[in-house]
Amino acid sequence: MPKRGKKQAPPPHNPSAQGPQLIATTTAHLKTIETETLQTLDQTLESLDQTSTQIHSLLTMTAQILAACRTPVESVRSDVVASLASITSAGDKLAERAEREAERVEEREREVERELKVMALKHQELMNAWVGRSKGLGLVREGKKTKSNIKEPKKVKLDIGGTLFSVSLDTLLSQTEGFFTSLFSKEWQVKPGDDGTVFIDRDPTAYRYIFNYLREGGEEVVLPGDKFLLDAIKKEANFLCLEGLKTIVEEKLDEI
Repeated sequence: MPKRGKKQAPPPHNPSAQGPQLIATTTAHLKTIETETLQTLDQTLESLDQTSTQIHSLLTMTAQILAACRTPVESVRSDVVASLASITSAGDKLAERAEREAERVEEREREVERELKVMALKHQELMNAWVGRSKGLGLVREGKKTKSNIKEPKKVKLDIGGTLFSVSLDTLLSQTEGFFTSLFSKEWQVKPGDDGTVFIDRDPTAYRYIFNYLREGGEEVVLPGDKFLLDAIKKEANFLCLEGLKTIVEEKLDEI
């Protein structure tokens, strides 16, 4: 069995020998930390610079977009203002033109009214001349100055354009002036044809209403609502010099 020797003692602790090594190790570690910290700061600053650049770029793009949007809006607003001004000017011109046209129409209406009065007077003169000439040619004959001066005083047969009408003499003479008053005057009478009728070469369409007007004494006459027929009545009223009927027909036409 081997001999057991004595246990060796550990070397004595020497703090003065470990101090410089510890300082060196700590210093190296601190430098490492400082280096890493500086690197981290550099990276952070670089990242901040990049972020700042990106923000600046975004702000620039936003400003450009806003400027680009504002320019069309201003352009559109200018166009709208110009269009409104043009429309207003055109409206003023149209109003002036309409006013001139209205004055021209009024003047034309006055001219037509004067022409109608002249035509009515000429028509009356022609009717008087026709009556006188017919009397001279023997188409009519004088009779005694009686109230009716017709051999058959109560009824007259009229052939108007091929349509026969039987009308009392009093109805035909109900107006103080006009075609029938001249035709059946107190001093002479129309000579009837062989069939006892007096022929008048006119369109008979309107004469039913004309005789109704004479029967009613020019009041409460019932007129049709058809414009074509009213125009025909107006035309015949003008021919027969029945100014009252003509006025009533014109008022009826204005209502249509």
